[in-house]
Amino acid sequence: MIAIVDYGVGNLFSLSSSVRSLGAEVRVTRDAADLRAADHILLPGVGAFADALCPFCARKRRKSRCWASA
Repeated sequence: MIAIVDYGVGNLFSLSSSVRSLGAEVRVTRDAADLRAADHILLPGVGAFADALCPFCARKRRKSRCWASA
């Protein structure tokens, strides 16, 4: 199974549809257990990596310490 990380950024529908068209089993998830069970993990990209990473920092209430926002 290929897990696509749902962290609030990226076109998840387009990515999951593309991967499914290749014949892969896909799960869009935020669940840590799903990610551990996955054979492969895709982190959807956006044009600016720092902007994409900051939701991770914010979820952990570390936005002020987020290295990506520096």
